[in-house]
Amino acid sequence: MNTLKTTVCMGLLLGALQASAFINANLTGTNIEFEGWENLNNANFPNSTTIPGDPPTVIPQPYGGGFPGAVPWTATISPNTAGSDGNAEFGKVSGNGYTAGSSVYTPFTGAVFSVDSTSVVTGLETIVFQIDLGPGDTFYNSVPTLSYNSGTQSLAADFTGNTPGENPFTNPVNPTQTGTTTNFIYQWDLSLLAPITDYSIEWETGSHAQVYGMQIDTSDSFTGSVVPEPSAYSLLAGLLATFALNLRRRRQ
Repeated sequence: MNTLKTTVCMGLLLGALQASAFINANLTGTNIEFEGWENLNNANFPNSTTIPGDPPTVIPQPYGGGFPGAVPWTATISPNTAGSDGNAEFGKVSGNGYTAGSSVYTPFTGAVFSVDSTSVVTGLETIVFQIDLGPGDTFYNSVPTLSYNSGTQSLAADFTGNTPGENPFTNPVNPTQTGTTTNFIYQWDLSLLAPITDYSIEWETGSHAQVYGMQIDTSDSFTGSVVPEPSAYSLLAGLLATFALNLRRRRQ
C-alpha cells in the first residue's frame, strides 16, 4: 500500500512538472487574450515539396525550404492552440531556420524570429511571452525584446524565469546532447506607456536550437509579476527525487 501511495505521488508530481511547459498566466482584467503555437513541424507547415523525377525537383514552400532553411519565409504561422484569439503571427525575420520533423530548427548561425500583433486588447498593460526551446550550441544569442506602435524600442522584459519543458530534444550535430526542453518566460509591464496599438516580440536563437511552441497572454491590467519563483520548481523536483529514491529502496 505504501509503495502504491509512493507511486501515485510520484506520478502526480511528474505530471505537475511535465504540465508546466507553459504556465497558466492567470492574468486579470476586463480585456484578456491568449495566443498559442504548437506542433511547429513540417507535417503541419511544409517547408518544401518534392516532385518525382530524375533528378527530383524540390520546390521551397513558405517555411524555409529544406536544410539549412536559408530561404526566407513567405508566410507567417497563425496561433493554432485551442482557445487562441488569432490576433498574432509567428514568422522568421532572417537567418537559417525551417520547420523540421518536430520543431522549427535553426542550424549553423541560427535565426531571428518574431511574433507580431496589429490587433491588441484595448488598454494593453501587460504581455507574458513563453517559448518552449531545445538548446543547440547555445540557448540564445539574444533574449526576446518588445517594440510597440511600429517602433524600435526593443524593451527588455521586466520579469523573467523558466520552467521545465515537455519535449525531448537532441542536437542533430551533437547526438550526445540530449534532454528535455526548457520553457523560457518573459513578462513586460506596459502600464506606464502610451496607448499601445501594436507590438512585436523579436528574438534570436543560437545554432541548432529547436523551437517547439510558444504562448502569449495579454491583458489590460497589470497587477504584478506572474513569472513563478525558481524555488517552487526546485522544490517539486526535489520532492520527486525523494519519492523516486524511496520507491527504489522499497523495491530492493
